Amino acid sequence: MKEEYLAIAKNNIQLFGMPWWLDIICEGDWDALVLEDSNGTILWPYHTRRIGLWQTITVPQVTLFQGPYCIGSPKNETWNKAFSHFKSFAEFHYQSAPNWKPNQNWDLDSFVQITRTHYELNPTLNWRSSYNKLTQRKLKKASKDFSIVETNDLNGFFNLTKLSYAAQGVAVPFSQRVMSNLLTEALDKGVCKVLESYSNDGKLASSIWLVWDDLYVYYFLSGMDRSIRNNSSVVGLVDHAIEFTLKSNKTFNFYGSEVPGVARFMQGFGAQPAFSTYLTCQNSAILKLLRSASNIVK
Repeated sequence: MKEEYLAIAKNNIQLFGMPWWLDIICEGDWDALVLEDSNGTILWPYHTRRIGLWQTITVPQVTLFQGPYCIGSPKNETWNKAFSHFKSFAEFHYQSAPNWKPNQNWDLDSFVQITRTHYELNPTLNWRSSYNKLTQRKLKKASKDFSIVETNDLNGFFNLTKLSYAAQGVAVPFSQRVMSNLLTEALDKGVCKVLESYSNDGKLASSIWLVWDDLYVYYFLSGMDRSIRNNSSVVGLVDHAIEFTLKSNKTFNFYGSEVPGVARFMQGFGAQPAFSTYLTCQNSAILKLLRSASNIVK
């Protein structure tokens, strides 16, 4: 089905379903379901992963949103064919796009649906008036203590990220090689920028990576030097990103998270909760048993 998807997808999908994005982020291990009827077409890309004897579908690294995408209004029976297809895999784990929601008339009896929260902001000309008092104070401090530059280099971002995860005693949850390849291609496509914030003494304080499509500018990844006392630099970077979003006539998507402290940070800019659906289906009783017995990582 991938060939059909490649032929149709270019003008009908968002960033995280783009074939070039999937090629890099899934390292080639992806496929797509294409189903058509007289009312429309379903375009459903997915990341495949083999676990022993089992073929599974899982969420790609650093990809909060995926698909499916549709042209027109495909019939209920066509959607049900899609769900039947995914029951042929041992496991199915899928994070949908924020503008897609399962229909109550679809055959989803075998699937668990989990509603996940992220935050969005539609900036206006006086966008800073929506910031709460704490965020406004931090922005004022950031404007005085830090300066912002745009870069095509991820070394600073990676260094900050490694330090952050090392402080938590865990490994960085994504591949530097894959992320570097992604940046190169995204820059070539004109759909990303990396912003860095430096203290007045020239020390890198924080970095954020923005990506975008026709609808959203996404606060994709970030890193911060937590050794800098009262480091408010990220607030300045996010404010810069929101201004860019306003000029782009898009919605700023904070890309998660349901972690309370992170959610409060996002709400401090006036961001409002929005929702997406996480679908999961366990189709292999044997693999489910093995997972329970040995904690096989998804």
